[in-house]
Amino acid sequence: ASTNDEEEITVWEAVVRWVEHSKEERLHHLPSILPLIRFHKMTSDSLAAILEHPLIREDPVSYAFIRNVVQSLRSKPKSTDTELEMALLFYPCANEMYYVNPRVGKFITCCYPELPWKANAMIVTKDNDVYILAQDLDSGPVLSLHVYNHTENRWEQKSSVDRPQFVDRCDEIVEHLVEVDGHLHYLAVVVGLSADNLAIHKKYNPHTNQWQHCSGVNLAKRDYISVSCGPHLYFLAHEEMYRYCPEEDQWHRRTPPLTGMDPVLCTAVAMGTEIFCTDREFNKTVVYDTESDSWQQLPGLATRNYLTAANPHLFVLEGQLHILIPVFSIILHDMGSWWIRVLDRSAGQWRDVNLQGTCTIPYDDLYVERSLCYAARIFLPYLNTKRTDPQYRKLDIEFDSYGCTKKKDDDDDDDD
Repeated sequence: ASTNDEEEITVWEAVVRWVEHSKEERLHHLPSILPLIRFHKMTSDSLAAILEHPLIREDPVSYAFIRNVVQSLRSKPKSTDTELEMALLFYPCANEMYYVNPRVGKFITCCYPELPWKANAMIVTKDNDVYILAQDLDSGPVLSLHVYNHTENRWEQKSSVDRPQFVDRCDEIVEHLVEVDGHLHYLAVVVGLSADNLAIHKKYNPHTNQWQHCSGVNLAKRDYISVSCGPHLYFLAHEEMYRYCPEEDQWHRRTPPLTGMDPVLCTAVAMGTEIFCTDREFNKTVVYDTESDSWQQLPGLATRNYLTAANPHLFVLEGQLHILIPVFSIILHDMGSWWIRVLDRSAGQWRDVNLQGTCTIPYDDLYVERSLCYAARIFLPYLNTKRTDPQYRKLDIEFDSYGCTKKKDDDDDDDD
């Protein structure tokens, strides 16, 4: 066994001895202790033995926890030379994922028709688990939670969660998915004339596959972005900012971003103890120091007058802050293109990242506004499936004023 395996087995054996010393009084504590053990460092044989241990078999919650750990580890291969950190750009209503690493010129497209028709939120956890919250046409006020299976290059449904209700058809639900300390946090705000701007807050435990309600927060504005940094969750707009402490289940006000920002903050990402965010046109970028509760301004996008940026995505790739920007020209009637920039903080500027070879991201006005972007470690051999074939997607998408709806493709009736 490896050194890491032996160390964690020693911790597990100590827990077993402690529980068995006074089993009737201590067994109910086992489910809260298990998450503190680093099971991902154990071998598959060690985990199989723990799954069959009498203490685990005796307690249903503990058994479910260990079983989920085993299943999660099976869906992710061991780190190898074929592992590459990539930006994941997802077009929700098309169910297409673009995997991009501009440094090496790697660009792969995959289609996932098994996902529901519209993805509302996405997150990549510290353990490299990729989750999507999505809704189907006939699912009503229910979202399904899906996790990416790395070894099979497909999405698997894990759970579901109820969306908040809204009264007026003109109301809108703005939804967020954030990870803090191994738990997923779902935040939903109903905005509109009949809405009270109360953020509904639920927490998901991936090991027990259970949701629980957490404290919400009353918001003065409708346009918020969310991000986690360290042990806290942050909810911020250009005039208002809150920090959520999971241990206390309470929200606390923090210093909002600098004045002069676009009223609609668009994207945020954490790196170390800092949070970077920018507005929807990438005019100004600001960075928040979570330790000092203070803000600092960084440069924005320098473009020619006839170019316009909209709905950029900040992400951290290979330890550097990047931004993915859809840029178009109204004057030139340009179809638009994606730009990637990396922050050179010492020089105080964003550097162009040349997309090598065929590393060109398709631009589509219909999908840009709803696109999602995060970074994850991807195992390249598992992407070599029929999902990379454009013909694999036989779905045409048509947008209306309330979202998007499916439209049958003319080729659907043809034989493959």
